[in-house]
Amino acid sequence: MEKFLGTLLTILLIIYALKFIVRLIFPWLLKRFVTRMQNKANEQFSSMFGGQFYTQDQSESYQNQYADDNEPQITISKPHKPQKEKPSSYSELDGQYVDYEEIK
Repeated sequence: MEKFLGTLLTILLIIYALKFIVRLIFPWLLKRFVTRMQNKANEQFSSMFGGQFYTQDQSESYQNQYADDNEPQITISKPHKPQKEKPSSYSELDGQYVDYEEIK
């Protein structure tokens, strides 16, 4: 029985250790894979069209470089509309309620 519990505990520890390691390593591997694919696509694009294809980091730095800090603030104001009163569920003009009975 002691060997069974020791084996079960060892298996559970290995599973949780693998889960922990995967949570740390998988995002790094995914980012590395995406960056490599992006660079490969950039090389293909530039070889085919002779242009520059910006990565996300390059495009952000390009936007920050040419951003105008003195842009004016734009405010849009709408005229105030008065709220309409909600009609009540019954009014005098609706008529009278008639209870119908089924005749056989």
